[in-house]
Parts: sequence; structure tokens; C-alpha cells
Amino acid sequence: MSTKNKKKRSIPIIIICIIVVLVGVALFVFSGFKKTTDSANVTYRVIQETVKNVIEVSGTVEAAQSQNLQIAGTGTVIGVYASVGDTVKKGQVLVELDKTEQKYELAKLENTIAQTRLTGSPKDLEVLLLQQDSLEKKLQDREIIANFDGVLADFSVSVGDYLEAKDSVGTLVERSYLKAYVEVVETDAPKLSAGQKVYCSFPAYPQEVLEGTVVAYPAVGTLTSRGASIVEVEIRIDNTPDVILPNYSFTGEIEISPTEIVTLVSNAAIGRENNQMFVEKIVG
Repeated sequence: MSTKNKKKRSIPIIIICIIVVLVGVALFVFSGFKKTTDSANVTYRVIQETVKNVIEVSGTVEAAQSQNLQIAGTGTVIGVYASVGDTVKKGQVLVELDKTEQKYELAKLENTIAQTRLTGSPKDLEVLLLQQDSLEKKLQDREIIANFDGVLADFSVSVGDYLEAKDSVGTLVERSYLKAYVEVVETDAPKLSAGQKVYCSFPAYPQEVLEGTVVAYPAVGTLTSRGASIVEVEIRIDNTPDVILPNYSFTGEIEISPTEIVTLVSNAAIGRENNQMFVEKIVG
């Protein structure tokens, strides 16, 4: 075959290669244009979520004040001046033991003190006055007295009962508010501050969430029997319904910062121009 014929065949092959390259480039450009056009028409749904910054806690509530009604003396009950469920005042006598012996000893001592003031030495008088204070204290120990205004949550004693020293006959509670002590783990403790709101839910009162307040917490942690380091936080709950009684359980959330409602959208919907991010909002 001549050289001239070879040259004639090589020209069409080059032309075919060029055409193939041009077609490939055209398809690539068209494909990129189509993707750009398609992506420009894609819409993304915006959603809203509620974000809480809270510490979850649980515990049981107790009365603002509580008094275990114990008798300090020993003897027979001669007076019972209240019943379970009664509202009593601070200083009110609730139970009284027989005081005959104590009154006799005190009266005899007062006569001795009167004679000593006339004829005795100042030192003897001083000793007798100390003895008088002791007898008056023993006389007071024959009574159980309310230490504050409150309600007798538990009270069981009758005239004629014989009580030993330290016997308990009931419990006096003051319910102007309820309080609780809850455990907060050491990693959450730095987030605490007095006055933070606490939202409490009670199984015994499911229709409402009650609002409480962080009152105080110690400057040192506590190691539990489980080996965990915690901080014991005191919570106060005011205006509690009567159906919520001391020792009722609850779960709660200590609010670290107010609840936020945030708007979320896919990252693919966010455009960038001049180092600024933006999202195009479609109206209608």
C-alpha cells in the first residue's frame, strides 16, 4: 500500500476522535448544567425544636418544719390537749404528765431560798438558785409543747398512759411550704445557682407541674454508697396543694437557662456569599 493511501485513512480517524471528544465535553457541560438547574429547584423543609438546658432530679418532699413529739420525763399522763389533725400554736401544751413530786420539791426549795436570803451566805444562796433552775427545768420536762404553729400529722396518747423518757407520741408539721433534698452529679454541679427554677411533677398530682426554687447547696461534695460524687441541693416548693403530703415522691428539672425554640434546616439549603451564610425563603 502506498504512503499516500495511509495519509488518506489517518485523516478520518483524527476527525472521529475530535468528534468523540467534543461530544463528551458537551455531555459533561450539559450534565453539570442540569445538576445546577435541578439543585436550584430543590426545596428543604424547615422544622422547629424545643431545646431545654436542664438538670434532671428526683426525690421526696418533706414539711417545712417537723417536730417529733417526745416526752423528756417519765410518768403518768394526766392531760391530753389536742387530737390528730388539729392546728396548734407555738408554745401550746399538748401532753402533760403528773407533776406532784416536782411541784413539792420546788415548793420546799423556795422556802429554803427565802430563809437563806435572810440568814445564809451569798454562796449558799447561789447554790440554791442553781438548784431551783434545775427543778424548774424538770417541771417543764413533764410537758410536751409545740415548738411552732403547725398541724398534728400523727398523735396517739391518752390520759392514764405511762410514758418513759424519750417516748414519742406523734409528729407536728408546718406546711407553709414543702422542701426536698436532691442529688446532682458533680459534672452538673458547676451549673447550679441559688434561685434557679425547678419544675416538679408528682405522681399523686399529675394534672399540674409545680414550680420550685433552688434554695441552697453546699460548697463541698458528698460521696454516696455507690461511689458517686454528688452535691445535695435543697429545693423549696411554695403553694403546694393539700393532696401533696410530706414523703410524696416527685421528678423534676432544674432550669439552667430558659427553654429555647430553634429553627433547623438541612445544611444543603444554606448558601454562602461574601463569607456570609444565607437561606432563601420561599413565600406562598
